[in-house]
Amino acid sequence: MQHTSTITVESTLAPGVTYTLHRPNDVRRGILTRIIAEPVERLQRLLAEGRALVAGPPEGCDTARFDTVLSLISAETITLGAAHVLCFLESIQGLFIDGKIPAPADFTINAPDALRQECIAAIQTLLSATDTADEPQPSYPSTALLVN
Repeated sequence: MQHTSTITVESTLAPGVTYTLHRPNDVRRGILTRIIAEPVERLQRLLAEGRALVAGPPEGCDTARFDTVLSLISAETITLGAAHVLCFLESIQGLFIDGKIPAPADFTINAPDALRQECIAAIQTLLSATDTADEPQPSYPSTALLVN
């Protein structure tokens, strides 16, 4: 059996730049879930607050608070994207930041925004793909045993 744990994706924005991404597996998904649990919870609270601010009468809307909520939502979204990159980006080729090939953490912080967003989109595409035929599927005990 031959298995590759990574996949290489070519950048459409920057010719010659490729991302080597770890293929999703249960361990990486579990780590990602753990890393993003708190930011997702904060994001959900902020979205609810934003909806509540907009739902009220327009003259009573606290626009300063609404602007703050929007800024915080943006920050949490960036945090979630960074978590995806840190969890799934193995390496990047063809890009130099400050004269050297960036490690995933350096790429997360210093890469051009468009490239970072492209990498995040590639990771999300990998995560949403349902084709896991090359991965052995775990067998879990039947939940019917737990009903009685």
